[in-house]
Amino acid sequence: LYSPRDLNDKFVDRFIKSRSKQPQIDVCEVERMDPLKEYKNTHFLSQFLTQMGYIKSKTDTGLSRYHQRRMTKAVKRAKAMGLMPFTYNLTSPKRY
Repeated sequence: LYSPRDLNDKFVDRFIKSRSKQPQIDVCEVERMDPLKEYKNTHFLSQFLTQMGYIKSKTDTGLSRYHQRRMTKAVKRAKAMGLMPFTYNLTSPKRY
């Protein structure tokens, strides 16, 4: 499964450099907004959800720990109030 060139130091360095990400910016910190007060803004909250409706992790969103917790509460609040769907249906219904 592995070729000898996959194990060279030169290719390992390329792999590590390609995997390293630039530090992400905390959007809430820059915009000076409280995510918990933005629970009605579903367009803003949908940026922090996956296609299936799950909340993205802190490493994916770039939010700080404090803002990530408040974002999670805001998303859950919006879902409980019916502003956002709990799951997203990406497939079309089958017709028989």
